[in-house]
Amino acid sequence: MSHPSLGKIVKKIAQHTPNKRQLWLKGTDPSSTSMQKMGAVSERSIEGVVLYSLAPPAGSKLGKQGLTGR
Repeated sequence: MSHPSLGKIVKKIAQHTPNKRQLWLKGTDPSSTSMQKMGAVSERSIEGVVLYSLAPPAGSKLGKQGLTGR
């Protein structure tokens, strides 16, 4: 989605208010911006859907550094 102050972000839908056409989003990382800080966002701000999410194997050196390991 494209958030007005955070830019392009990927979050999970935590709550949907259909009559107001609003979504409350949350991240999966403990350091993610909180739902309260982000606030409700318009359904129209959603730009795509994540169908699959791959995680590195336990003990992997990939972690948050990505594939390059930098």
